[in-house]
Amino acid sequence: MSQGPFLPDIVGSPLMYQERGEGPTLILVPGLDGTALLFYRQVPLLSRRFHVLTFPLPNDPECTMESLVEELRELVDKVAAERGDEKVLLCGESFGGALSLSFALAHPHRLRGLVILNSFPKIRKPFQLRVAPTLLR
Repeated sequence: MSQGPFLPDIVGSPLMYQERGEGPTLILVPGLDGTALLFYRQVPLLSRRFHVLTFPLPNDPECTMESLVEELRELVDKVAAERGDEKVLLCGESFGGALSLSFALAHPHRLRGLVILNSFPKIRKPFQLRVAPTLLR
């Protein structure tokens, strides 16, 4: 997968994303590894039918679910401005699935479709006690 253009300073932290293909926009949202490397084998096939973007999670311990939803919304706005795609497809894996669900709740009018892989609808108490204060401030 080739490196895509640089997105300057979305919500305070520059992000690098990768893009490939033509067609309706499909944004791949990774789990906590934040890199979207899990999708590397699927991107060549998906890009035959879709304009595929990978959305890297910022490496920022201060980010919140709300700030991640905002960064994702800004990427969708950028796609709309550059390509005319007002609605996108989101595919979220693991934590990216929870983020994609949060985006869908906040901005349902911006979605053409939603795919959730290996995710969770809510964070259970033991996990929340250990991890959520860092992830979901």
